[in-house]
Amino acid sequence: MKRIAKFSLITFLVLIGLTFVSAVLTMSFASMLPADVTITTLGDGVSVSEIPSLGVLAWVFALLAVWFAYFVALCAVGFAMFVTAGILVFTAFIMLSPFILIGLIVWFIMRRKPAAPAPPAPAIDTPPAGAGA
Repeated sequence: MKRIAKFSLITFLVLIGLTFVSAVLTMSFASMLPADVTITTLGDGVSVSEIPSLGVLAWVFALLAVWFAYFVALCAVGFAMFVTAGILVFTAFIMLSPFILIGLIVWFIMRRKPAAPAPPAPAIDTPPAGAGA
């Protein structure tokens, strides 16, 4: 179980890094977007192409917002894929359960030890035919 947890943690950290890199690239090329693309928060709007000129703090906040949006989208897609895979595995198990049951029955029959052979019948001492009593 420790190996699975370590793999999951490394995968999670790699995905966080990839979403951060993609957010940085998105914000780096934000000045190339058309001027009519705006981000509106609480009624205040700002053009995406103006963000680099607003200062470092605005760029960092916008970067974090984009990163958070990418990360939430990645988590949503990952969760949907995980649930779908679980449903497919469950369905496959239900569909294949008769074959699994038959296989288990055959395995248990083949695995049984054969019955011990019956002991030989004891020899009965009978007197010879001509001997009188």
